[in-house]
Amino acid sequence: MPARNQHRFLLTEARVWCALAVVVTAVLLFISPDSYLCDIYNRGDSGIFYMSGKAWMNGLVPYDDFADGKGPLLWLIYGIGYQLSPRSYAGVFWLGCLNYVVTLYLVYSLARLFLRGRRWPLLVAVLMLPAYFNVFVHHEIRAEDFEQLPVAASLLVTFALLMSDRVTRRQSVWAGLTLGAGLGATLMIKYNVTLMLILPAVIAARAVVKEGRRVLAEFSVCIIAGVLALTVPFIIYFWNVGCLDDFVREYGFNTINTTGFDDGLVSPKIMLFRLVDFYNLMGVLPGAVGVLLWAWLSHRLRWVPAMCFAWFLACTLLNGMWRYYYTILAVFAVFGFMALAQHCRISLSRLALAGLAGFAAVVCVGMRMLTYEDFVASRSMMTQHNAKVTFERYEYAKVFDSVRNPKVIYWHCLGNPELSVRSHGLPACRRWFQQFGCSPRMAAEQDSAVYSRVSDFVMVKVGQSDDMQRLRQLGYRRVPFPTTDYAGVMVIFAKE
Repeated sequence: MPARNQHRFLLTEARVWCALAVVVTAVLLFISPDSYLCDIYNRGDSGIFYMSGKAWMNGLVPYDDFADGKGPLLWLIYGIGYQLSPRSYAGVFWLGCLNYVVTLYLVYSLARLFLRGRRWPLLVAVLMLPAYFNVFVHHEIRAEDFEQLPVAASLLVTFALLMSDRVTRRQSVWAGLTLGAGLGATLMIKYNVTLMLILPAVIAARAVVKEGRRVLAEFSVCIIAGVLALTVPFIIYFWNVGCLDDFVREYGFNTINTTGFDDGLVSPKIMLFRLVDFYNLMGVLPGAVGVLLWAWLSHRLRWVPAMCFAWFLACTLLNGMWRYYYTILAVFAVFGFMALAQHCRISLSRLALAGLAGFAAVVCVGMRMLTYEDFVASRSMMTQHNAKVTFERYEYAKVFDSVRNPKVIYWHCLGNPELSVRSHGLPACRRWFQQFGCSPRMAAEQDSAVYSRVSDFVMVKVGQSDDMQRLRQLGYRRVPFPTTDYAGVMVIFAKE
């Protein structure tokens, strides 16, 4: 490429990056509970992820001193977010912005394989925001959000191979490394998505094999290298600190045992029941419509997206008990937007592009404001009720910090790690909260930690009267509610 053309290309791509960065940051600023417009509130899994990352950054050993059932890469991401902002989710907010800017650029690159120019692909990428942040299934940034990037990257290189008349050696090497890195990254975050990415890897291998066995062998080696590049550093670390066995047991076996795979929850009847649930169906619909529009309107690779979508859906239904699991299917909505864009005969001006992109962003934010009840509840100054909740969190944080390096346990409950965000509170033991699907052995391990008084503070839910009585017998005193007109959700007991 001549120097002048290369300069023009880089300048144009820089503008694309800037446009995506502005739109993503603006949207997440309003819809993400991690943003500066939000205060601490009753969030879900992301609070546990943050607490785990915080614990790791403060010297605790994953899967030994604390555990959750997620991979170490996710905790590392939240640990970096904690380092960027130790008393809020602002650091995680910026990592979420970066994650989705890169993801949308990969979607933009995928659209460029099928659409001419750059404006239509850029519009397609921005139109994906309402699909990614589907108000029916997406409530906060979770593990699935950070897996959207490797999923988009894997689909991009797979379809790039399929669209090539002849696969070059450089192309196959790059595709193999990308697919391997995607497999490795998802394996170290939440490995059910790793199972989904096997099909794109198989399809890519089928595209490569026509170039000969040697190219296929190089492609396979690159996949293995990509997987090892993302997994071996963690394995070496766990071996070095002496918790490799804990990692395998907790992230491997215990995760399966606590997610229903050993309880007959993957029967066809249960999977069908999950699919017809309204909210789950709304999570499936954008991707399903996308691949069907593509099969109907497009003339190239008509059924490949539908085949990939069906595989992703089947893997999701294996354990799709929570609605946010279906957010991983959002990427397939891009095929519907691309199919419609292919049939638009009009040229897209800059003004029209800006207007449509702005409209998509407004729709994304507006739908969240209108449909998600916690959108308002998560802004502390907007409702009187949430002002009391937030006040409680801050007052309890002061109680925690009355002890140097306080250790905490959420006894017999999932708890709410928001209580520790504004304090230095850290997990007191591996079972610092009760996971969903907690086995009797795991519950006994938590009980043993409570009875041993290793925790400075023990939290129980309002109504756990037997546990409260037992804590008093163990020498814990109840911390009074910070307000008299709000009953609170958690009751805190401090060690005397």
